[in-house]
Amino acid sequence: MAASVADVGLCGGDQVHLFAFGDTLRAQKRNLAQKGRFLETVDFLDKLEAVGGTAPLSAAMGCGPLRRGIAVVISDFMTDNGIEDTVKLLQQKKQEVLLVQVLSKEEEEPKVGGAVRLVDAETGESRDLELNEAMAAAYKKALMNPRAALREFCSRRDAVFAHVREDEDLLRVLYEMMR
Repeated sequence: MAASVADVGLCGGDQVHLFAFGDTLRAQKRNLAQKGRFLETVDFLDKLEAVGGTAPLSAAMGCGPLRRGIAVVISDFMTDNGIEDTVKLLQQKKQEVLLVQVLSKEEEEPKVGGAVRLVDAETGESRDLELNEAMAAAYKKALMNPRAALREFCSRRDAVFAHVREDEDLLRVLYEMMR
């Protein structure tokens, strides 16, 4: 998704900057400005690994000054670490902000029944549990409440929030995001 959004910008003649964050700003690729840089973009993104925690505010502070533009933040947003402050900071940096929550089908609709092992892709922490109907309902509520709060926050801040599943049609998702 990040490569596709970057390519839309490149094809539109815009300058594109890519920032990867965890606990801090982990990697960056600045000043991409020609249509032919798509493979370079894909190569940069392909080398990234999900490690450590999530501190988007630190990353936004570390990206330095930005010209007026659009900041697309792609994450699972399963963190308590200051996404609201990140949005505010990006807006202070003259960015229109689009938050895109990407989750897997299993994260959106976990299978009920049987033992499951949940593994945090960033920290490696795991938890074994028996997923019954009541636990699945509690999980769904725990997933939906922060999503609704983030959507409401974005609405108040004139930012955009979208959520997608990794198995959705990418062209349709991009079309909806760019409208």
